[in-house]
Amino acid sequence: MLGVGVGIDCARQLTPGQANALAGAGCGFVCRYVSGIAGSTLTHAEAVAISSAGLGIVSVFETMGTYAGYFTAPQGQTDARRATAAAFMAGQRGGHIFAAVDYDASVADLTRIGQYLKAFAAGIAPAYAAGVYGSRLLEGLGYPLWQTMAWSGGIVSGKARIVQALANVAYAGVSPVDIDVAMSPLHDLGWHLG
Repeated sequence: MLGVGVGIDCARQLTPGQANALAGAGCGFVCRYVSGIAGSTLTHAEAVAISSAGLGIVSVFETMGTYAGYFTAPQGQTDARRATAAAFMAGQRGGHIFAAVDYDASVADLTRIGQYLKAFAAGIAPAYAAGVYGSRLLEGLGYPLWQTMAWSGGIVSGKARIVQALANVAYAGVSPVDIDVAMSPLHDLGWHLG
């Protein structure tokens, strides 16, 4: 089953040895960036290594989404183009791409984040579907939620599909990574090659 149990996310490329070590330690999936930024974005070779180790891949897009002013509909369109190109180059042919809202968003920010996500979702379709990474506050926006505990007051949303539980730790000798928990199998969210 794709993406069951515990996974990791990281902003650096994994080697085949690291992917195998993660799988050997019980990791079920890896969340990786499809942002097109050299050194941190998922490559096709890395996707092959992750998939060959038997791990699922969850894709996330982030460049500067760390403040409210970033989230506009035009930015969502731009980011959708970048995410689509990077995901395709990595070999992703379906599944979701999570747009990162990587700050402690407020209720006042939800309208602009929603407009961004609507544009992002339209821009990556029909090849991909949109999800959102961020705090529990984002659960009502209508997209699959990859929830970070960092800004969620210790409360896991009943709508969270993935929960980022620990940050900046080591797992199977790979460091630094964040630890994520799949709240249900990720067949519709994750992907793999072959």
